[in-house]
Amino acid sequence: MINKIAILGGGGLLAYSIEKVFEKKYDVFPFSHYELDITDRDSFYMLDDYDAVINTAAFKDVDKCESEQDKAFKVNADAPGELAGYCKRKDKLLVHISTDYVFDGNKDGKYGEDEETNPVNIYGESKIEGEKRIISETDKSIIIRVAWLFGKGKLNFVDQLIRELLNDKTIRLVSDKWGNPTYTDTVSRALMKLMEIGGTGIYHVVNEGCTTRYDMAVYIKKMLDIKSGKIVPVSKENVKYHAVRPIYTCLSTKKYTEVTGEKLKDWREVIKDYINGIL
Repeated sequence: MINKIAILGGGGLLAYSIEKVFEKKYDVFPFSHYELDITDRDSFYMLDDYDAVINTAAFKDVDKCESEQDKAFKVNADAPGELAGYCKRKDKLLVHISTDYVFDGNKDGKYGEDEETNPVNIYGESKIEGEKRIISETDKSIIIRVAWLFGKGKLNFVDQLIRELLNDKTIRLVSDKWGNPTYTDTVSRALMKLMEIGGTGIYHVVNEGCTTRYDMAVYIKKMLDIKSGKIVPVSKENVKYHAVRPIYTCLSTKKYTEVTGEKLKDWREVIKDYINGIL
């Protein structure tokens, strides 16, 4: 029976949503990095009183991961492995958040959970290594792969876009790189469902529909009927990053629907839900 849940990475975008969704039914406590550093296994005793641990903590800066590889693997791979070993010994459920960047982006179609992973950058490599460490340590785990998160609690792409449009800015966005915009509330509610039905393993949890940042922005501008500002499409070739990015990482949520009987909403629908909740 799960009653008390610890959330690691408290203060982050997804952690905020998980806390708000779960606190209606569970006793939850978010640990910030300063309260519990996941790279310090000696601090795991602080989790002894909890029935489940949700790990949203990660080194997420894709470019910095290239120049700080040791840190990337320490936070994204070593720490989740240690945490999984702890949860195994204490008989706790571990929920871990992973990423669409475990794929290389060369597939013609959506990625399923069982398809071969082949990350093209250190961030993706460290995250898939974290998944492997968890699976090798415990079978009482849920690994959720997410993408392009937006939601309440922290400035995100949608907020920044609206702000810049209202300030009459010209915004240049990539029009040839595809993914799934995903509302943090979608992930939180799906995670709760998986936990309640006893689901384990890897699941893709993203909102339906595949798009680009450019098309996403155009949709939002049109939906809100914002007259100011301008959105300009640019090719990924004209954007300089330190780390290579996969071109197409759209994820299939077929497994989630088969296991839960629920179909996840389209990104356009949840964009409306989110914006209506912040305006």
